[in-house]
Amino acid sequence: MASVNDIIGNYHLLEELDSGTFARVYKAQHTIFTHRIVAIKLMHARYLNSQKNRESFLAEARLLERLSTAYHKFFPSFEVLDRPQA
Repeated sequence: MASVNDIIGNYHLLEELDSGTFARVYKAQHTIFTHRIVAIKLMHARYLNSQKNRESFLAEARLLERLSTAYHKFFPSFEVLDRPQA
């Protein structure tokens, strides 16, 4: 389970913004491009083994990616990391 101060990909988790039944959202900072502050949504571990839940999570990510293309002013950067973290 990730927590504040962990590194996920190239992002340092700064603070927890919200948590729900399915996932937790963190404010994070890119470790190289330190001006890049983002929100990272991480699915709770108990859902990671469910293909249906992973597909739903990725469908939401794809929707947000399409919105980022149409409304880049509001969603300037978007990426998905689809692998477990060590």
